[in-house]
Amino acid sequence: MNQNVEFYNHLADFYDQIHGDRSLEIAFYQEQASNAQSILEVPVGSGVLAQALCRQDRRVVGVDLSEEMLVKARSLTKEAEFVKGDMCAFDLNETFDLVLCPLNSFMHLCTEDQALAALTCFKEHCSANGKVIVSIDQVALEYMPKKFEGIRAQFKDKTSDSNITVLEKTKFDRKTNIMNVQWSAFDDETRDLKATSSYDNRFYSNLEIRKYLEKVGLRVIADYGDYEKNERTNISSRQILISECA
Repeated sequence: MNQNVEFYNHLADFYDQIHGDRSLEIAFYQEQASNAQSILEVPVGSGVLAQALCRQDRRVVGVDLSEEMLVKARSLTKEAEFVKGDMCAFDLNETFDLVLCPLNSFMHLCTEDQALAALTCFKEHCSANGKVIVSIDQVALEYMPKKFEGIRAQFKDKTSDSNITVLEKTKFDRKTNIMNVQWSAFDDETRDLKATSSYDNRFYSNLEIRKYLEKVGLRVIADYGDYEKNERTNISSRQILISECA
């Protein structure tokens, strides 16, 4: 987990530009949150989703272990509260109508113990009639290349007005289903390295996620394959599981 925290500390300035347009994702969560008076996002990242979910009669809290990401989130909106904490071991001493773990964040949990610890925290912070939503990639692991190199993103940096290219290198371990990902951001004109870091992602099958949810006392009530709420199939690109306390 520490490696992943350092990754976000190093690349915080480019986080939103690398991830690009999140309008479909944001619209999905806004619909899911329509009746929620309180929302918890873990981890909260740059605060883009938290900001979109804020409204006058709603409490929004975000937890993240990366100090640099929290700085970005706090500068983005004053309407939400942002707290430093480990997604596997945090205690806010309150519950929420909606607990979100968006944008593949759950995949940073590379062991069963970490996955169960995080889900336990999510459940403990979910109100009796609340929901927990976990969203991660769904891929055909048998076709996953062991190594990959290519362009992850290209954009104009809002701060320096420079054109930035982010190169991605990956190494996939078929025994553990863990992928190491390295991102390096370069200035297109000068070729200066602006930032570089790496992180680990673990790919989970739908059966694994369901098993872990059930183990901590969460019952799946919906399983979508995309942000447009199409039913998940074996060829869906995402698995978005919505759970409630069993």
